[in-house]
Amino acid sequence: MEKKLIDFWSRYKPYKLHPDDQAFLGDELKKYCLDLSYAEVQEKYGPNLRTEEANKKFLANKNYTHKILTNMLVAPYLGDVINSKIYFLMTNPGFHTSIYDDEHKDKEYVKIVLENLVLKLDKFLCLDNKASKTLGYKYWSHRSRIPKISSLLAKLTNKNFKDTSQYLVKKFCLIESIAYHSIKKPSDLLLNMPSSQLTLELVQKFILEKAMNDKAIVFIWRGKSFWQLPKHKNIIIRSTPIYPFITDDEANQFAKFLAKSINM
Repeated sequence: MEKKLIDFWSRYKPYKLHPDDQAFLGDELKKYCLDLSYAEVQEKYGPNLRTEEANKKFLANKNYTHKILTNMLVAPYLGDVINSKIYFLMTNPGFHTSIYDDEHKDKEYVKIVLENLVLKLDKFLCLDNKASKTLGYKYWSHRSRIPKISSLLAKLTNKNFKDTSQYLVKKFCLIESIAYHSIKKPSDLLLNMPSSQLTLELVQKFILEKAMNDKAIVFIWRGKSFWQLPKHKNIIIRSTPIYPFITDDEANQFAKFLAKSINM
């Protein structure tokens, strides 16, 4: 599986569709895709794309809502997809105009995103120091998300919070059913793109096997019908996918699983 992922994503060129996805969509590109350059977005919505004003102006165009943005970086997975112990399954990366800044102007951040894509990064990149200015860092570093698990893990193992945080960032991986950014959930047809089908294979074969062998715990936050995983003690399905935080019960399950194998 590792070689298959590397071979596939090595053919991806930043700020474009993967060539296999482009071939799949063919004449339907304009129907499902939005190709706006960084310069075009600045010209239309203001030079400072980190403001809420710029973002609101962008979101006001209803023709953009469900289209995938091709002039941004893909993120089929974020983290060490081979060696992680916690896998969160989602739908696709969200959008804010500030992400255009992150993915076009922050060279250090762009570098780790592309390293992650070909499995050269051994950590959850959203919590890497090089991602500290991004919206992803702000989202996942919230005390009710990753730090919540780290805190409970520290209590269970009598470790300090810093140590469990460093451990967790190397054992956490986020996986998206569609690799491309969009404002809201894209058309289900895009779940049939080659990139999405490869991610599905990754989950249904490689990651499922890890879960069945007690080597990983899987959390289906969104997209249950796409992932189609069986019932198992190590597969948790979120009943309220729109809730933005990790619940106490969920965090406890993740921390207890990690506590069995922690070795720092």
